Amino acid sequence: MTHPDWKFDYRPIANGGGDDGSPESDLVIATRDDIDPGTVAELLSSAVGSAEVTPLFSAHPIFWTRVKSSERLDRWRLAQALTQSGVDVRYVVSARRGSQRLAPRLETESARPRRGHDWTTRSPTSRNEPPTRWRWFLRSEGVNVTRSVCGSGAGTRLAVVDNDGRQVDQVGVDAEVLVNCDSIPRAGAHAGLLLGWAVGARDERGG
Repeated sequence: MTHPDWKFDYRPIANGGGDDGSPESDLVIATRDDIDPGTVAELLSSAVGSAEVTPLFSAHPIFWTRVKSSERLDRWRLAQALTQSGVDVRYVVSARRGSQRLAPRLETESARPRRGHDWTTRSPTSRNEPPTRWRWFLRSEGVNVTRSVCGSGAGTRLAVVDNDGRQVDQVGVDAEVLVNCDSIPRAGAHAGLLLGWAVGARDERGG
């Protein structure tokens, strides 16, 4: 029996690019409180030749610290050692490889409210929104947007974290913030599509 060229055994490519939990020399430590980089560096001084400890983000309830070591570190042992020294560790992950594992729940009850400064609130918009399958993330299987309640997001502020920044100018973003990179990737329009579907976008004529 013969089959068309397109009909073959489809299988995902095993490229080994994901974070499998193995020892790494570049890690991010997430904690429940701010930590002193010196404490982490002192802890590592007896285990590796050299280590660079850098605070990445510090605003309750998110605290991230990056560790770049001359040798690979077992993240589970590192987390255990930090915990024994009094550090409240949430998790330790690779700084280079992504993972689909869910992080432990954030404790936001005691977090201070955040106020946007120099961040323009959105004005009302009215656009046709066909119920295409591409807008799944707006429906119940996503963020469950109810237009009769929230409209198009007027008066709110929206932030998107993405690594595909082509055509975001069609959406009219207020700012693009670089996170651990020197330039914004423009190969794909993923962020622009998500924003456009959520709040609308300008067409080629500027309307």
